[in-house]
Amino acid sequence: MKSGIFKEEENLVYYKDGVPFHAGAIKHEGNIYYIGKDGVAVKGVHVVHRSMANGLLSGGTYIFGDDGRLIEKQYSAKKRKSKEKTTLSKKSKKKFAFYAKTIGIIAIVLSLFMLLASLADAFFGVYNGEESEELKKVVEISFEEPKDEVSIYSTYFVDYCNGKRTLEEVLQYGSPFVGYKFKYSILGGIDGSLLISENEDMKNASTFVLKNVNTEITVDNLKPDTVYHYVASVGETEQKGSFKTAKTNRLFHIDGISNCRDIGGYETINGETVKSGLVIRGGEIDGLVVSSFFLKREDAEAFASEFGFVYDFDLRGASVFGGNYRSRLGQNVGHKFYEFPYYGGIFSEANKYIIKRVFTDLANPNNYPMYLHCTYGADRTGVVVFLLQGILGVPEEKMMSEYRLTAFANASFRNNTEIEIVASGFDGYEGETINERIENYLIDYVGVQEEEIESIRNILLEK
Repeated sequence: MKSGIFKEEENLVYYKDGVPFHAGAIKHEGNIYYIGKDGVAVKGVHVVHRSMANGLLSGGTYIFGDDGRLIEKQYSAKKRKSKEKTTLSKKSKKKFAFYAKTIGIIAIVLSLFMLLASLADAFFGVYNGEESEELKKVVEISFEEPKDEVSIYSTYFVDYCNGKRTLEEVLQYGSPFVGYKFKYSILGGIDGSLLISENEDMKNASTFVLKNVNTEITVDNLKPDTVYHYVASVGETEQKGSFKTAKTNRLFHIDGISNCRDIGGYETINGETVKSGLVIRGGEIDGLVVSSFFLKREDAEAFASEFGFVYDFDLRGASVFGGNYRSRLGQNVGHKFYEFPYYGGIFSEANKYIIKRVFTDLANPNNYPMYLHCTYGADRTGVVVFLLQGILGVPEEKMMSEYRLTAFANASFRNNTEIEIVASGFDGYEGETINERIENYLIDYVGVQEEEIESIRNILLEK
């Protein structure tokens, strides 16, 4: 769960316990920022009030740069007051004192009136038609989707997964990420909390802050086709419930990782299902080729912990990197470079030993769960997953669909001409389906053992 300040598009956003937080003035890496509404660092001229200055600034007007950093103090109310001192006559002083005393009496009367109104409201229990005791305690949560099936992605993406829309149609509508949006209202002016867990006893629950100044919180990266339980609480009042997420592919929205998703959840031609959570595919996480593809150490450890990774299955080439390489997923996660070939290169005699090595390691149950990746998680990763799904029995149209999902991370990968060339390359091998032809290619051409293919199926398939 991220906390701190993060770069998001053109803005810096401050998170506290995974939620954008209106923090006021903060100090970060030696610079001062002012974190405003929705956790976004302000830019340009901004008035800073003492209540949100956190002891870092005095009240006044400040100028913040395009990167959110404090540039200069433009005007201080305190200093201006000292510069504008004037000498008053005795008559003016008396008049001033009279007005000040009158204003003070009016302020006291208004305060007493508001206090009496508040006490009367508490006594009669009426406020905007609701009972005041309830207003002090109740949290209300409403859902955008029916509780029995909640979509955690855009409806267009769901349509694509179900074969109802083309990829080109879906890409017109932008990112597939929506998350589960909890809409809520907190009455009473205090913050609440939200616990979400797959377990009814709330074991291993994730915790989120419900800010009373907001009306919505988005929870990302939930599992498809899963029942979740929640407990929303404010003060002493709790509201419990559950919801089920719709069945789709599972994509991940994680800062520092591109094109990340689970290859599980697919039904095979034999009526089995590819297990989820064992092979997570994506792009590099160390920024060695693309600097933005970089997971901070604490985020990498959280990512590895969530899935229990034991193996970093790296399809890049070791020759690109000097010295000893250690996976960012942690010292307890094994790592190996494979230098896997691109597309038609899998039919080259020179690359057979690499492909065999890959499938020998995929046949080892001790290598799971694994993070499978290259640089972009598109080409080499796409080919390995295509071959893997082929021997698992995923239908050809779903294999193509899985390959093309990369376009949601980078639209330049939307064309599947390359993978169609790969698919046609298996035509020379025996078999009525592409699944049978891929299996015969791996056994007869590459030299993968039948026992190894059977081991992969035992690891990754369930009835």
